[in-house]
Parts: sequence; structure tokens; C-alpha cells
Amino acid sequence: MSREDKELFAEVFISRKTDQVDLDALAAASGLAYRTVNEYCSDDRKTIPVRVWRGAFLVSGDVRFKRELEPEGWELRPKDEAACPDLDAEGEAHNLIAAVERALAKLRKVKGPNSPGGARITEAESRRILEALEGKNGLISRLNTLQAAFRREIKGAGDKQAGGK
Repeated sequence: MSREDKELFAEVFISRKTDQVDLDALAAASGLAYRTVNEYCSDDRKTIPVRVWRGAFLVSGDVRFKRELEPEGWELRPKDEAACPDLDAEGEAHNLIAAVERALAKLRKVKGPNSPGGARITEAESRRILEALEGKNGLISRLNTLQAAFRREIKGAGDKQAGGK
């Protein structure tokens, strides 16, 4: 374990610990004994297993732990934010259209005469529109998810063709 890793675990689970974020919680989330987790976090010679890094992120929510789990160019997301491989094209298109409808409805509402800013968009209204565009099920999120799914499919098809020659 590098010095930086040790310092990160010490900072989050010892120096800034709370009732919910401490070594006991980390041990439980990792499925390991407290003593084992304590050894991983305090001994420079020990390599921290992935399950402890994963537990550290789940318990603390600290993105520095998440970054250690993500290979270069990847991003971990909750399942409800990822493309659903079981969803057919019609279902995915429906989700995309619904996201467009939500974004347009919010835009029309905030530009209407009865909105707090009138025809001008206030800061609060702007945040609501951006949430419709960029939020968990927002339009941009759905488009990015769909684009990533297409790229995986295309790359997978190309890999299969290259391997078959």
C-alpha cells in the first residue's frame, strides 16, 4: 500500500470518522473482520484488496476511493443510471423520448408568463432545467448512456470480426 493510500484511509476512517463512517462500518461493508481491515489500513506492506476499496467508497461516498476502482477511461455508475441491456430498442427509444418531453416541458414552464422570472429564466429555474437535461434520468444522461451502449456494441462486433479472420 502506498503512503498516499494509507493516508487516505486514515483521514476518512480515523481522523474524520463519524458514527456511520469508521473502521467497523468499513469492515462490515468489506465482509472482513475489523482486525483484518485495520491491518490493511495501517500496514504499508499490505496491499488493500478491491473489496476494501469498494467498501470504503460505499461507506464513505468519498470519490477518491471510487477513482481507485475505475480503470482509465471508465466510470462506475449505479445500475439505474446505466443502460439496461435487457431493454429492447422500443423501450430505450421510449425512455429517450420521455427525457426529451420532460426537458421541453420544464423549459416551456419556466419561459411562460406565470413563471417567477417571466420570459427570463431565474437561477432556480435554470437549475431545474439542467437537472432535466443532466440529472440521473435526464436527456443528456440518457443520450450518453445510449452512445456508450452503441460504442460497446460496435467495438464488440469489430473485435469479433478481427478475431475471426
